[in-house]
Amino acid sequence: MKKVIKLFGAIFFLSLSASPASVLKVKAAGETEYVARAITQKSHVRYDASPETTGLDVGTNWQQSAMPDLFNIEASFVRLTLEAPSDGTYLLGVTRSTGAYPVRLYVNGTLQLEGDLGDTGWTLKRDDFPVTLAAGLNVLILQFNNWGGITHFTLPNEIKVIRHDESDGIYYTVDSKLNTTRIVTHPSETKSIHDPAAHLIPVPFRYDNDPSFNGYAEYKITPKPTTKSLKVHYRLSDVSAGSNTGIMMSINDYPTEFVALPASDTNTDLVALIKVNDLGFNFSGENKVLVSVNTTNSNKVAVTALELSDEEVGGEVPPEEIETTPITAETLKTKALLRGRQFAKDGVIVMDWSASGIDVNVSGTRVVDAVFNAPNGARITTSIDNERTTIVNVTAGNNQKVRLAENLNPLKTYLIRIYKASEAAGSLCELVSLNLENDAMISKPQQKELNFFFLGSSTSCGNQIDIEKNIDAYGAFPRVLADAYDAHFDVVSCSGRGLMQGYNSENAWAPSQENQLKHLFEKTSHFRDSAVNYDHSLVDYDVIVLSIGHNDLGVNIMQTFGTTIEDFTAEVKTFHAHVRELYPHAYILYEYGHYVNRRFNDEFSAAVAELKATDPNTGYVYTHLYGAGADSHPSYSQHESIAKDLSPQIAEFLDVENPLLPTPVRYEAEDADLTGAATKQSDTDLSTPWSNAGYVGDLGPDVGITNPNDILLDGSDVKILTFNVNAPVAGKYSFTVGYATQVDTASAYVNFDHKGWHKLSLYNTTGWKSMQETTFIELNLSAGNHTIILTGSCELGSWANYDYIELGLVDKAGTFMIYAEESEHYSFIDLPTEVIAGEDVSFKLSLHSHYSKSNVVVKVNNEVITPVEGLYTVTNVEEDLYITVEGVVKNKFVLTFKDGDTIISQTTYEVGEIVIAPPDPTKEGYTF
Repeated sequence: MKKVIKLFGAIFFLSLSASPASVLKVKAAGETEYVARAITQKSHVRYDASPETTGLDVGTNWQQSAMPDLFNIEASFVRLTLEAPSDGTYLLGVTRSTGAYPVRLYVNGTLQLEGDLGDTGWTLKRDDFPVTLAAGLNVLILQFNNWGGITHFTLPNEIKVIRHDESDGIYYTVDSKLNTTRIVTHPSETKSIHDPAAHLIPVPFRYDNDPSFNGYAEYKITPKPTTKSLKVHYRLSDVSAGSNTGIMMSINDYPTEFVALPASDTNTDLVALIKVNDLGFNFSGENKVLVSVNTTNSNKVAVTALELSDEEVGGEVPPEEIETTPITAETLKTKALLRGRQFAKDGVIVMDWSASGIDVNVSGTRVVDAVFNAPNGARITTSIDNERTTIVNVTAGNNQKVRLAENLNPLKTYLIRIYKASEAAGSLCELVSLNLENDAMISKPQQKELNFFFLGSSTSCGNQIDIEKNIDAYGAFPRVLADAYDAHFDVVSCSGRGLMQGYNSENAWAPSQENQLKHLFEKTSHFRDSAVNYDHSLVDYDVIVLSIGHNDLGVNIMQTFGTTIEDFTAEVKTFHAHVRELYPHAYILYEYGHYVNRRFNDEFSAAVAELKATDPNTGYVYTHLYGAGADSHPSYSQHESIAKDLSPQIAEFLDVENPLLPTPVRYEAEDADLTGAATKQSDTDLSTPWSNAGYVGDLGPDVGITNPNDILLDGSDVKILTFNVNAPVAGKYSFTVGYATQVDTASAYVNFDHKGWHKLSLYNTTGWKSMQETTFIELNLSAGNHTIILTGSCELGSWANYDYIELGLVDKAGTFMIYAEESEHYSFIDLPTEVIAGEDVSFKLSLHSHYSKSNVVVKVNNEVITPVEGLYTVTNVEEDLYITVEGVVKNKFVLTFKDGDTIISQTTYEVGEIVIAPPDPTKEGYTF
């Protein structure tokens, strides 16, 4: 259907063509397609109006009831400068995805088009318009006033697009995204915005309590090798803020920080040098830089450009003192989500159990402070939008104020999650207030649909999570697992405790059968008031994880109390019945095996199997031994592995897709092929954290290696372990080595599929049986089998023991499919069915018998590929590959019949064709 719109001076019918591609490309019939963002100056625009246009479009920042005047503060438009070879009418193609779309098109100040382009149904659609241009430079301004996005402009090839040259390192604000901010001509200009020579600048940014109306500019900046800082080109309309004059800057989505600017004069062009090293600026690649203002600088500061600078920044600007106002705990009880069992106490939020705390939405503040009561001190960690930002130690005492977050963008709303990182025993804690700036607002996040509960000992607290013996409940598997399912979670845990027997820190860390996990399970806050029982009806848990047996089944504890595995499994069955009575619908999942006291898997799993026979919502997971933290406890990455171990059963019970990647696959060192004098060792000591009671030792070098290319694979210089591994899917993998060494300087090398060596640093683990891990990340593997070659220590005088390696999927790769034309005439050799994005793919072509290679042409996506020594290669694959083969023909021969020297017939045949003899083939004298 053709749609009539008003063209000043003519009536024109829109001609429609197919949806365009999303990149700059030369079109047929002599036209070029440009990404709209790349060639326009922008005023009061938004980006990413729809999924179809994300990353490409520009659109209305705010819809008006009627099309505003072009110079109205609410007008949204883009401006582009074109050079035409001669006076004439040219077709302008506009590709968009919109609803109804009223526009005005000005050319050199003359309104040439006005009307509604129509509804595209939110799919990409191109319209073509005739525009009258003068010879030389022309300014086109396209104004729009409804939701939607313009992705491309298409112009005849003879039309030249004039753009700013950024080779001098200046990034003009008018070329960036300008949210709610207009571009105007410079105050010193007498020229119109329709004049190609007009000097354009943005008006001052403004701050509004509604982020939708806040003004900001977003740049894409790529530094030069010599770049050391940025220059800010700016103008001030008001200097009343004094030393508080400045901008808010966020680089690469790092938290927004205030950058002070000298307030020397108004209505003049100013330049200031700023240090960006600490703001997350990437000096080796592209940066996303967002500039805005706070309430103090609203409508006072206009940034006209950012410029790369080779200058070092001198002195530091003194930090601004930010005043905060408390939001009381009583208010937070109604406007935040509370986590952890809550002991009732007026005026505070009790945070006694590990990982307890609050979730709250916060806006309008640059900092988040909090006041705690912590008689013996406490560790507090904070996440912003589910990314951990800080971990702080609260000094022992009451009314201890600490800073939990800073450099926030007051224009944004953040999800602030506060966790107690330490455990309950000896570290009681109360949140007194959350302290924010005066204009800040808080709100309660949406209630979680799922509820998880965890009962356990030191591992569930995150105790001994690193070699420095720190405790961090945020890094522990309960938080990792619950966050993966977006679930509310509560933890009751205490170091040393078992289900029925363990250690008791209240009795000087002595063996005890008192106040163990089955007792703590019944208390709201045992270490605050052991007489107060918990009301189990408060939360209906969907999943209950019982991480038990790690202390009950220790050799020392069992000998002290004379208990047996039968005693323990009987206790498990009794406790299970109690938990099931309290939570009849929950999935009860037992976790065992991650600690050294793990010898009773057969008995424990059999007991759980008996329970499952009558209670199907019951599960059991026997994990790997995870001892890369301190004192044989799991490390941060191993807590993630425990969560991955537990997740499949939980996902199956909840009937959802498993949100976690598979647990890393472990390959024991003693199962590898050994080259050199390395030896396989066994160790049945139950207190030793070898994952399978074995390891490979004697891994010192015979010759010191400084250049890995000198390594001899026969093991004559360094010891070699060769592993044959399998990657189930293509993707990015982590490679981890579990090892022990007691030397301060050791290193090894690893080689994947004979493609080159990577160095691994082996740190002193403080003992030959004190196992730690070292990890090499960013390993891209295709699906299938791979060979890993791992050396022993390569420095003279150093040794190491290897326990295992692990291969863990970090992220499934973006892969592209390979489609090859099948034929009975030829075959592809070594051609995979898919390839990882960005990698190369090589293959050979084998022609079957009787077929000629002379005219064969191999095309990939319609482009001819030339083989090198018979090998066809496609580099840096970024799309699916379609491989075709042309010119394959059968070998031919000429069949000649003669009568003496006289040729009777001469015929060309392909191999396999039926030969037709000439008449009377029995005549004497024929030769063949």
